[in-house]
Amino acid sequence: MTSSLLQPAQGRVGTHGFYRVSEWELVTGWVGGFDPPPPRTDTSGKAARRVLEDLLVDALLRSPCLVEFSGGRDSSALLCVAVHVARREGLPEPVAATHDFTGQGPADESGWQESVVRHLGLKDWYRTSDLEAFDLLGPNAQAGLRRYGLLWPALVHRHAPFAMLAAGGGSIVLGEGGDEVLGMQRLTRGIWPLRRRPWTGASVRRAAGELAPVALRRVVLERRRRSQGSLHPWLPVAVQDLALSLVARDYAGEPLRWDRAVRWHLGCRASKTAMHNLARVLAASDVSLHTPLIHPKFVDALSVQGGPWGMGTRTEVMRRLFGDVVPDEICRRTSKAHFGAVAVGPASRAFLEGWSGEGLGSDLVDVDEFRRSCVQELPSPGAFMLLQSAWLATNRRPVQGSPTRP
Repeated sequence: MTSSLLQPAQGRVGTHGFYRVSEWELVTGWVGGFDPPPPRTDTSGKAARRVLEDLLVDALLRSPCLVEFSGGRDSSALLCVAVHVARREGLPEPVAATHDFTGQGPADESGWQESVVRHLGLKDWYRTSDLEAFDLLGPNAQAGLRRYGLLWPALVHRHAPFAMLAAGGGSIVLGEGGDEVLGMQRLTRGIWPLRRRPWTGASVRRAAGELAPVALRRVVLERRRRSQGSLHPWLPVAVQDLALSLVARDYAGEPLRWDRAVRWHLGCRASKTAMHNLARVLAASDVSLHTPLIHPKFVDALSVQGGPWGMGTRTEVMRRLFGDVVPDEICRRTSKAHFGAVAVGPASRAFLEGWSGEGLGSDLVDVDEFRRSCVQELPSPGAFMLLQSAWLATNRRPVQGSPTRP
């Protein structure tokens, strides 16, 4: 790859059908941009919850059906609805599939998980406590890198333990897109600060920033992100500034109307390309991938149900859609886990200790800053693909790779 980072380029789908990142996407660790959302689907006037249940039936019919279950709001909702539908329809119950990070600091969600499992009275709960299965350079990751080359997202290998269980005709359900589709949209974020009295200067500024025209929103978002510090300290300042500006441009374009904003997420290239690659990897084991929360039928039904003004806050949306099956403490949960420290685990850190600094895919990357970003307490996700690129180069493997037999 050549250093043309001041002219950002998008990756492409290669000859083997995988989306391959550009140099820009590699060094920033992000596939940016939004495509226009697809044409509306025909949901025949069904409520969003009913459409979601229909989508989950498709997954449940491919048994074993594994719901990747972290304990967060999205995976909990999908697991609860899937169990509800299976019991109602007389289908095999889904298997909750969990990476067990008990004792791993901000990645530990075991308390939330156990609460949901008790609530459902689940018999099948598969937990893997093998931290190497999540490590960016653990055995699963290395096997995937050898077979496929570098793939977006860098953590595609984390699904391998569950793909083995579902191999030969099963299915995997993910909560991809839940934070975006079920979260507060631009209009909600603009109105919410004004619902609390008395108004403060901060609440008024927050509301104004969300409700402002696109050009002004871009300035506001760029300033806000800049105040949070650089996400890519391994890059030259000019490239960092460009990355920040492009992200602000992307998100400044969110529509104001709630129903249009929900559908806008269907065009997110980061999500679309990630699920494209993961679906191809799982298909090699005859496992089907299901992402019902970002499925156009569910999103379209949700946008119709919410209309121009929407369905309220994240908690209000959760209660309205899933309150009959999901424990309320899950519906109103606001905390989130962070998995960076387990992603850059022992195998990754051992590699970094002996690494010469080669193979980062660009001569504009500061090796020392990159190394520091990887080993800090909460490693930057933007460094994940670069780390795998360095491993491939060190082991004389092609970055773009071509699929081989396992």
